[in-house]
Amino acid sequence: MTIRVTFTPPLLLSSCRELASHLEQMPHVIVTLMFHTPPTFDYLASPVGDFAVEYPDAPETVARIRQILDHYGRWQSVPSLGDSDRDHRTVP
Repeated sequence: MTIRVTFTPPLLLSSCRELASHLEQMPHVIVTLMFHTPPTFDYLASPVGDFAVEYPDAPETVARIRQILDHYGRWQSVPSLGDSDRDHRTVP
């Protein structure tokens, strides 16, 4: 399964990389950082917009992913570009 995750407020780049590393310690979990380019440069803004998280559909994996995401702050899953509502999956 794959979900797209965003944090509010956005995480700093170092925290994004730490989170990705943390999640990828689990077997068969792959994290892709989704970079964005804001119209104006802001030194304090993160260049990472969202995370794409691919993971096996196992209850213990889903529970652990939720724990890790919760540790880093307030997050939500968002639909990927081109996804329809019926195809959008979230971490239960």
